Amino acid sequence: MPQDEKVTPQNEGAPVSGAEEEAVPKHTGMKLLVIGLGIAILAMVGLMVYKISERAAESLMDEGDAGPVVAEPAVVPARSYGDFYVERPVGATLVSVSSQGAEMIFHFRSNEGDTIVTLNRLTGEQAKVDVPLVWQKQ
Repeated sequence: MPQDEKVTPQNEGAPVSGAEEEAVPKHTGMKLLVIGLGIAILAMVGLMVYKISERAAESLMDEGDAGPVVAEPAVVPARSYGDFYVERPVGATLVSVSSQGAEMIFHFRSNEGDTIVTLNRLTGEQAKVDVPLVWQKQ
């Protein structure tokens, strides 16, 4: 029958043949690489901050050399258009009016549906679109 034997070395005080030092590698090269890359990143960020502040300082210095600024009117004077009449559909209420350039769009709503009238303010031409009200069955 096998006997119970101790698995520890006979000389407990004696160092084991370098097993602890070899078991955990030091990765010295990896540490130096990480430190070097960190320093490089910090240097690049510092360079970017320097260049941005340098350009900002140049633009501030250049503004003083410019001549007087002539202010253009903020609002362009409105062009005089003719007077036109838009007929409101019977029983309808005006919901909205919008304009873009020479076109005006009138939106009317009644019990029968919506009516959209477009008016060309240059020519007075009108276009009318009726959108009937659609009831959904439930």
